[in-house]
Amino acid sequence: KLALIPPKGYELSVLKGTAIMSLCIPSFYGSFAWSGAIRQARMQSKNYYHILDNGAAEGETANIETLINYGTQLGVDEMVLPDILGDCEGTLKLIDQFFAAAPKGVTKYNWMAPLQGKNPDEMLKAALLHVKNEAIGTLGIPRIFIDNTGVLNARTDLAYQIHRRFPGRFEIHFLGAHPAWPGEIKAAATYTKVRSFDTSLPFNATIN
Repeated sequence: KLALIPPKGYELSVLKGTAIMSLCIPSFYGSFAWSGAIRQARMQSKNYYHILDNGAAEGETANIETLINYGTQLGVDEMVLPDILGDCEGTLKLIDQFFAAAPKGVTKYNWMAPLQGKNPDEMLKAALLHVKNEAIGTLGIPRIFIDNTGVLNARTDLAYQIHRRFPGRFEIHFLGAHPAWPGEIKAAATYTKVRSFDTSLPFNATIN
């Protein structure tokens, strides 16, 4: 997946200005070619940021041990916490369980909490509960939220509400692009303070 950094004039608290960013799913953990590409990118750019997804959206959710091992091996900058697609309470429970039994060294990573829910109220409820957890610096809004609400601009509206209610508390990342609205990244860059946006959409369109 290619992660795109939208804005000019919007400084990120972790990444200053424009950055090279990548997002990988855990099934690439054993890929020699991918590992080499990550290391090469890190050597070539001082402003490189690598996110490790948990694989839930691809139906390949990795266990915590795999995530930690991958993160340690490649020195990832941020990892996506466990989640259950569309399930607010289930996701909150998984994240609570993770931090309750977190392995050593877990605090050296930046953690992204995926927001899951059927409506904006559930998503904002989850964001509120994450405010007190200092290990969580980023909130991820998945593309499935557009399907759950039936509203194309659901994510941009939610991102605006999060920044308004919790100013300066969270970075926001859009997890994946929805094929029904390829222009969402432009809207996010124009109307919100969304930090980053990952998508395989250009590659899938090229293949098709």
